[in-house]
Amino acid sequence: MQQEMIREIEGTSPKYLVSVVIFYSWLWRPGSDRSIFTWANEYTAQNYTVAGFVNIVTPDKTDYYLITYHQQCTAGKIHFDLPEEILEK
Repeated sequence: MQQEMIREIEGTSPKYLVSVVIFYSWLWRPGSDRSIFTWANEYTAQNYTVAGFVNIVTPDKTDYYLITYHQQCTAGKIHFDLPEEILEK
C-alpha cells in the first residue's frame, strides 16, 4: 500500500500536497514498515515549499492559514506549530 501511494504521487506530481500527521492514521505498531514517512520527508523537501497550514481544532472547527508570496519572501522560512501542512510544487 505504501509503495502504491508513492508511485501515485510521483506519477501525478500534484501541484499541492496536504500533509496530515495523525499518530493513529497509519496504525503504527512496533516493527511496522515506516518507509512512507522517510520517503515523504525527502520527497517534499526536494519538490515542495510550505504554502500554508491547517489546524483541526475540533471535529467541527478547522482553521486555515495560507502563506502569501510576500510572506515567503520577507519572512524566510515560516514555521507554525501545526501538524497539517499545505505544500506547493
